[in-house]
Amino acid sequence: MKKRGTGKSERITIVIPPDLKGELEMLLKVTQLDKSSLIRQLLRKSIREIRIEQAIKAYEDGKVSFGKASEIACLNLWDWIDEVHRRGVHWRFSVTDAQQELETLRNRK
Repeated sequence: MKKRGTGKSERITIVIPPDLKGELEMLLKVTQLDKSSLIRQLLRKSIREIRIEQAIKAYEDGKVSFGKASEIACLNLWDWIDEVHRRGVHWRFSVTDAQQELETLRNRK
């Protein structure tokens, strides 16, 4: 995963509908951020949320192990456990899962 702030920034242009423009203007007043900073913050939060949602879906569908799901979500294992608990995700954990998790942890060194 690329660290924030590394590499060259890219300028993009988007067209937003009036309802989103209104929401953005309201947030600009509340946060007192400049428009670019607010949009970057919104993108970061949205990307994080989508990664977590995709990781949960893959885990619940049995496509990935618990540890692999934490990697997809870009969360360390402890933060992933907290996130799964907070969202009420049902854990499916067998001996095979435990072995896979140990292997995942060993490979992270």
